[in-house]
Amino acid sequence: MGEQDGTRTCPGCGAAGVLPGQLVCRVCYVPFALVPPPMEAAHASMAADRDPGRDPAPMASDRAAEADTRVIDRPSLTLDAPGKVAPPHALALRFSGGQTIALTRDEQVRLGREPRLCPRAGFLTGHSDLSRLHATVAVDAEGTATVTDEDSTNGTFVDGRRLAPRSTAVLRPGSTLRLAADVTVLVLP
Repeated sequence: MGEQDGTRTCPGCGAAGVLPGQLVCRVCYVPFALVPPPMEAAHASMAADRDPGRDPAPMASDRAAEADTRVIDRPSLTLDAPGKVAPPHALALRFSGGQTIALTRDEQVRLGREPRLCPRAGFLTGHSDLSRLHATVAVDAEGTATVTDEDSTNGTFVDGRRLAPRSTAVLRPGSTLRLAADVTVLVLP
């Protein structure tokens, strides 16, 4: 199997059996559009395209575009089901005091000032304007994150809008969550 039968190797990980037209490597999941072609193939294609009557400027821009197309970093991925790729965590909550709580799929965390009700958020104990159980952040099996106000006294705010008591809002990376007046939480991917 190889170049003779139309297959080739992945330029990212070297796995054999890449078929013509295949968009993603089946081993490392790197999109082939992000991996630059091997240098000898790139030079051969440029030499074949040379035409004495053609303006050389487009070829220079082609070379610049090829130089700028490269894989900078591959994310670490885990398989949670055959053929399904999932990140190691679904989201992270970064609090104004510098603390971070990471959540995975099918997980929830309670936020409030009572450590027995909110064991992962014990650092919120000193915030007297928070309710004992203020809000719950949950991530479902598909990775959708939500926040639910737990009938708090001083309110739960998502991107500046107050949630009605016992209501739920979707959280996205970059959203800002505010609990009462002084606890600000940034939602990170």
